[in-house]
Amino acid sequence: FSSFEQKGTNGDSITIDGGWEIHRADNGGWVDDHPSKIQTGEWGFHIQPNNKRFIQKTSLPQGVYLVSFWYKGGKVDVINVTPSGLDSTTTPSGSSHMQYFESQVAIAANGTLLIKPHTSDPHVWQTYIDELRLHPIDAQMSSQSMDAFLRINSRTDVNGNSTYYLYDGFNRLRYGLDQDKN
Repeated sequence: FSSFEQKGTNGDSITIDGGWEIHRADNGGWVDDHPSKIQTGEWGFHIQPNNKRFIQKTSLPQGVYLVSFWYKGGKVDVINVTPSGLDSTTTPSGSSHMQYFESQVAIAANGTLLIKPHTSDPHVWQTYIDELRLHPIDAQMSSQSMDAFLRINSRTDVNGNSTYYLYDGFNRLRYGLDQDKN
């Protein structure tokens, strides 16, 4: 799992929460504190075509997994690198709001999973991703993100539904907001 809270600073590639590798040819990609471009926490990631910015997880054990994430903008390709080639799934067209996507993938032994923008989409340069999860199909995953004061600012359940928490100046919980931030 990664909500991209562990922001990298330098280099073309870093490993973040959950063992995901972030490849950034331009050292960019982090989206901070912009509610329309992130789903949970305070950071998201801006993926780009032409191998500029993408996400991968390598050395996966063989099995059937569920990959899920929130995205907006252009379509996103989920690419399973298999011994016989590539097995790709593409999200529906993105929109101006974050959308939830999940798909089953059958990973070969020592497999690799890539998350990249779909290059033929007209909104390919405006593709954002957050709350990336990968787990065995028979498992369930919930997650939470915390702010710099170690307060929980969101929780996401096993179905991908998030609850958001706001605090007052004395660090007391003031509001709990639903998926639509109501």
